[in-house]
Amino acid sequence: MGVSCDVVAPSLIPKAPGDRVKTDKRDCRRLARLHRAGELIPIRIPTVAEEAVRDLCRARGDLVADRRRARQRLSAFLLRHGRVYRDGTAWALAHARWLAGQTFDQPALSETFAHYRAVLATRDAALEAIEADLAGWYDRPPFAECVRRLAAYRGVAPLGGLTLAAEVCDWRRFPRAGAFMGFIGLVPSKYSSGGSTSREG
Repeated sequence: MGVSCDVVAPSLIPKAPGDRVKTDKRDCRRLARLHRAGELIPIRIPTVAEEAVRDLCRARGDLVADRRRARQRLSAFLLRHGRVYRDGTAWALAHARWLAGQTFDQPALSETFAHYRAVLATRDAALEAIEADLAGWYDRPPFAECVRRLAAYRGVAPLGGLTLAAEVCDWRRFPRAGAFMGFIGLVPSKYSSGGSTSREG
């Protein structure tokens, strides 16, 4: 209809303390005053490219989960047959050499071991391929500036920065650090019922 519209999250609309009266007329007047004063922050709709990269980041997350399950199946198989790796960090180079040196007397066990390793190799290759695709977006708009800033923080790699940038999209959604921590699930919580207590964080 040619009418310019702004979408504003209700949680981002300023409220006066103690103002509990709510009617349509009062709400309209208050929204009009806030909009005229520039106090309303409209939601920015992600572009098609941003949503596409977000899907690519989520696909990588699915592949990471698939690889973790493949590793768990291989570890469980080895554990059932008394093969326990105790010489360092699992899934590092030394662990890979240890896996390559494992042999079994029974042909069926050798075939099972080979199938588990083949599945894991496939997952590793797929993960490397999708991470190579994501690397092409580190320095491309609209993510380049955000990835550069996030990667300046200790512990945040460009891949992590890109994932955060693609998921958050509009950082104005979080006026405080606590709001962002709640969004990503890092705020501790507690649930108690009867004699049981559950703590999450």
